[in-house]
Amino acid sequence: MIEELVQRLSVEWCEDLIRRSLEEDGVLQGDVTTRSIIDATQEGTFELRSREHGVVAGLHVLEKGSGVLGSFLLRPDCHDGDNTTGVIATLEGSIGSILTAERTMLNILGYASGIATHTSKFVDALKGTDCVVCDTRKTTPGLRVLDKYAVCCGGGTHHRVGLHDAALFKDNHIADIPLDKLELQLGNAIATAHSGSDLAFVEVEVDTIEQLEVVLRLPVDIVLLD
Repeated sequence: MIEELVQRLSVEWCEDLIRRSLEEDGVLQGDVTTRSIIDATQEGTFELRSREHGVVAGLHVLEKGSGVLGSFLLRPDCHDGDNTTGVIATLEGSIGSILTAERTMLNILGYASGIATHTSKFVDALKGTDCVVCDTRKTTPGLRVLDKYAVCCGGGTHHRVGLHDAALFKDNHIADIPLDKLELQLGNAIATAHSGSDLAFVEVEVDTIEQLEVVLRLPVDIVLLD
């Protein structure tokens, strides 16, 4: 399902993220430091480097959004999902543009690579089992697609994008349903959710063994144990 996330990381999405990040950093008002010390015509080459071993993520975003980064070329030296240390990408062109966009690029790479690297530790810990690491909707507001993409780069499994593509009946949804009515009401709700929707899966969260016994009699794909 990572293909769906890659599609959502469109040129427009990536450019919007980078543009907003640059504007947040004061680009519209001007980089007073760089402008005061760097000649506007000066060009050079820089390297984006990882100082620690980890899983790279976010490079895809910088590549797709490079049109709004500035007057320089970004050449990747690795790929998202690579476990590496050292040079991640080479930047060539206007030194002023590179210095102005430097922090935005590092923020995106560091943020996404941190998620990917942390995810990979859990994935490695589960090697040799039938378990997988899934992402959640507990994401940074406005950065859900990047968060989930980074989890996949770290070897995790994409769960659902949002409220629309799968049905997840959490304990809060069924808290007021008496146990003796749970099978009927939840069964009807599952049928309703399927009606007119192409769901990736149906999942139910349970708090007790008694709820679990009921849910296992229903057409449920995944049970979440709280």
